[in-house]
Amino acid sequence: IWDNTELASQLQKAADSILEFEKHSKECILNSKNPLPTNLVENWNSLGVRLRDIAWTISQDVLGNIGRVKLILPDFVPAASLDAWKITAVLNNMDRLEVRGRDSLGISVSLHFSSSQSFEDFCATITRAGLEEEFTKRLKCPTLENLSIRLDSHSLAAPSLMFIYKVSQEVGALGDNVAAIRRNIKADHILWHALGSKSVETNVWSHTRWASNGVINIANCHPVDEQTEPTSEETDRYWISGALNGDVDNFQALAQKVKLADGLSISPKITTDAKIIPVLVDYYYRRCHDLKQAFFKAVNEFEGSVAICLSSSLEPGRTYLALKGSGQSLFIGLCKQGYVFASEVYGLVEQTNRYIRLDGATEHIPGHPESAGQIFILNDKATELEGLEAFHLDGSPIELSEKNIRIAEITTRDINRGHFEHFLLKEIFDAPSSIEKTLQGKYFIENKFDGQAKVNLGPEVFPVELAEKFKNRQISRILLIGQGTAAVAGIAIASMMQRALKGSDIEVRAIKATELSGYSMEENMAKTLIIAVSQSGTTTDTNRTVDMVRARQASVLAIVNRRNSDLTYKVDGVMYTSDGRDIEMSVASTKAFYSQVVAGYLLGLNIASLIGTIGNKEVRRELQELLSLPNKIASVLQNRHDIEVLARQYATTRRDWAVVGSGSTKAAADEIRIKLSELCYKSIATDYIEDKKHIDLSSEPLTLVCTAGLPAMALRDSVK
Repeated sequence: IWDNTELASQLQKAADSILEFEKHSKECILNSKNPLPTNLVENWNSLGVRLRDIAWTISQDVLGNIGRVKLILPDFVPAASLDAWKITAVLNNMDRLEVRGRDSLGISVSLHFSSSQSFEDFCATITRAGLEEEFTKRLKCPTLENLSIRLDSHSLAAPSLMFIYKVSQEVGALGDNVAAIRRNIKADHILWHALGSKSVETNVWSHTRWASNGVINIANCHPVDEQTEPTSEETDRYWISGALNGDVDNFQALAQKVKLADGLSISPKITTDAKIIPVLVDYYYRRCHDLKQAFFKAVNEFEGSVAICLSSSLEPGRTYLALKGSGQSLFIGLCKQGYVFASEVYGLVEQTNRYIRLDGATEHIPGHPESAGQIFILNDKATELEGLEAFHLDGSPIELSEKNIRIAEITTRDINRGHFEHFLLKEIFDAPSSIEKTLQGKYFIENKFDGQAKVNLGPEVFPVELAEKFKNRQISRILLIGQGTAAVAGIAIASMMQRALKGSDIEVRAIKATELSGYSMEENMAKTLIIAVSQSGTTTDTNRTVDMVRARQASVLAIVNRRNSDLTYKVDGVMYTSDGRDIEMSVASTKAFYSQVVAGYLLGLNIASLIGTIGNKEVRRELQELLSLPNKIASVLQNRHDIEVLARQYATTRRDWAVVGSGSTKAAADEIRIKLSELCYKSIATDYIEDKKHIDLSSEPLTLVCTAGLPAMALRDSVK
């Protein structure tokens, strides 16, 4: 494709044709004059998602990357196009991972020459290009700074080089750091002359940081290396570099250990705990002269929850990974030509959807928490499982097989920020579309004034057996469970169901999953319907509670966003929100919350219709209100500028904030509290409008009153 523009054009046309087919087919389903089975609609949703994935992969991940590679590849080294692609792939992934931390970014490009002659030819090339003085200067950086170079000309038969690029800025926008690194790499002629040399092997990895230890500066930016003070006079000794997610809780004690034993100190410029990783590995290597053994010894001494990456010129064809503790994650993507690893699945899905997840929490020896953790070694001489070595922390091997390989449910399309400044804004503007997809195929309204209106839920959503239980009055209680935002969605759904089921003897209540499992569990729950609300379908507390109520004969439905997630296999029926794969990258959930509430409303209307507490007229009105919701949300979003003016005018006038609501708007108040707390790091009070006196009014908080949707009399009271 790189050299064949005609092939690239044909591929783009194919991607466009796939999208056109998907769009036309979707319109046929939406415009059907008769209600379609929800399993057919759901199957189409799944197929439509895959079609959009394929088109996106062709146009963005393949063809789009060709353009991005050309942006950094200088004209004078066309032979380095593969290495330019590797660098581009890593930077693309870091662009996605920045959402987890972006105060600094570093990338390591290491290469091993096939022979001494190849390295000598490189040196001659940069001399002719007038770059010898710059090369020598960059070799002498005492700490691993931006544009520094490390040379190892002694450890192996042929030399190795490591090029480092770093950027650090406490305040900035997503994408700024990656853009700065791209510019530095493109302008580095020494790097490209090295990559253009004959028969060089390369290894590229990067780290974006959210500082937990150490100030935000270039010195603390990862990668960090083994150099200590007093500095060595050698500029061509071996190097060891590493990066860390998490915290090495005992790094100060370990640094003191190295100082007392060898008289070597970490530079005061470097205050990140990550520095102890290559330093301690080097400490043990100088004693055992075995990098693998040194890495194992060091990892076993680290206390805390850590995910570690380490590479060295001592073994240029290998990369060491370690995961220890439950607070971090690490994934290894299996590619046909090598490996890609990341701390999140979306950091590798551009290259592959097949991966292995490291386990840092399970105790290898039960009852011995220090035995929890794993070490993997990646070898560039093989691919797939053949190039992986896996171990427990005590060195005992882990047998890997196909059963260890997982398939990613997402693609880069799910995590594309588009033209928005950040993911939260994008996801807020996605809300109308998410609601439309949630409603798609799940209702039927005859096109006449008082025609039939009904909720259209198939047995895979609302099982026939459950419908019969309601008709025969065998369900006396409905409990909405969830955690966090999903629990608040449950409160909103319960409020609606209480109104819709008024006149029946069915109790409807929302309760946190942990509260139900911990304090409200009954021996026999055969007359209870549990509706579990979850965005990911993997919330541990919710899933554990579902297991407990199932064991007590409760019926269980799920409102969930992720198709084939753990929760979907534990329940009797599943109501998917959106298209069953509507990823939220922002910590603050938005579109998922709205879609969960809409899905719950559909379930409530379906139950009310079954037991006869509402008639066709009410169902028609409620469905029409739900159908108008996307446009109403869009109309609010059109006032973005006015909202910003109000926020700037009032939000900063008070140190303390409070949110109040009544009836259904109390759930809105609770959700606003969660959103503002997550986004602004503020402790925010919430209460019923009538009980606002319980809020500490002495603090004179800025009070947001939620009134949308209240009856006229309640609205007048709220204003008063």
